[in-house]
Amino acid sequence: MSAETERQAIEGRFKTLWAASAYAALKVGYDGHKFEFIASQTSVRLTIADGEASQISFGNPGTNLIRHVGMIFCQIAAPGGAGTAAVRPIEDAIMGFFRNQTFGGVRCRVPYIMNRDQEPPFLVSTVACPFERDEYNG
Repeated sequence: MSAETERQAIEGRFKTLWAASAYAALKVGYDGHKFEFIASQTSVRLTIADGEASQISFGNPGTNLIRHVGMIFCQIAAPGGAGTAAVRPIEDAIMGFFRNQTFGGVRCRVPYIMNRDQEPPFLVSTVACPFERDEYNG
């Protein structure tokens, strides 16, 4: 599984579940695309951060298993002053999209709320979800 296939799987799952959610009308920015939060409305930015890779098996060339680990970050920006009640239901929905799910070769772990910060004019909450993917390499 390549890094591009990883991105397609993660974004594809998010897009499908987001479209079926109560928040489908909110704007979403995807990994690496130019996107700015909108001061007057709640919006979300999804980012994929790749991390360490380790060879976890040994064998003939082409049959060695390489495990890549990373994080999915979903930043939710709501107009400031509304308190955390504006972001908590969205956090819960996003965590449910990824919690212990396996799809397209991506294995997600347990998501968590990384932080909530007042960044005027926004309240920005970040949901983080660790994941891993494997690939065979020589």
